[in-house]
Amino acid sequence: MTTKLDCDQPLEDPRHEKFCQLRAGGISQKEAYAQAGFNASESSVHQAASRLASRPEVKARLRALQIQAIAGAEGEGELTPAEIKAKLTMLFRTSSGADVINSLKQLQAEFGILDEVKKEREQVRPDPAAIIGYICTFAGKSGAEICQELGGRESMEARLSEILRVQVKLGEPIQ
Repeated sequence: MTTKLDCDQPLEDPRHEKFCQLRAGGISQKEAYAQAGFNASESSVHQAASRLASRPEVKARLRALQIQAIAGAEGEGELTPAEIKAKLTMLFRTSSGADVINSLKQLQAEFGILDEVKKEREQVRPDPAAIIGYICTFAGKSGAEICQELGGRESMEARLSEILRVQVKLGEPIQ
């Protein structure tokens, strides 16, 4: 029998809830386990904390708290990009890869949080000359040599245009 978890409510076990609150605040799993009042030997604390963190109700509650922390409490107003970055960094540091992906999907569904990131990324246009210069530094060749190896100027323009998603016209021959 599967029970639907109410992730918005505190967990029944106060130590489990405290563990989730501490983890959502960025505390390491080991530290959160100890601060929540659990006892384990130094050699078994990682396993014990990991077992607790993998419990479905704990995972769900932690994810809900992390999303709440990223979204901000109601009435706080708009989050600045720096605040979102800091909160997402905390999420990455305190969650497994799968949990991060699930949390981001939920944030996208509820708040469209990734739409702003996508818009910002679309506005950033790398400088093709800087990219070629960077490649030349590592290849130990001139831009003209690299351009020739990649099929000539037109081919290079087409490839850069495709990668950068913007029309690229190379200027004078690259030295």
